[in-house]
Amino acid sequence: MLGVGGALAYVGLFVAALRWAQLLPVMLGLLSTVIILQLFQNNTIFGVEGRSIVTAILAGYAFTANSEKSAT
Repeated sequence: MLGVGGALAYVGLFVAALRWAQLLPVMLGLLSTVIILQLFQNNTIFGVEGRSIVTAILAGYAFTANSEKSAT
């Protein structure tokens, strides 16, 4: 088991690779769709409560928007 820190590190590397390939918006859209469908089914994803996952997604969008603003 990785633990939360290890999982976040892998997610960060994955996002960095996708961003470099300019596929981030497409992948975020697909991931969001899958997560929303899963939430409608049983309100948990991999045993994690839905609200915490939605909060994490929104935080990721906010962080991405801030980093893009500061880069320009």
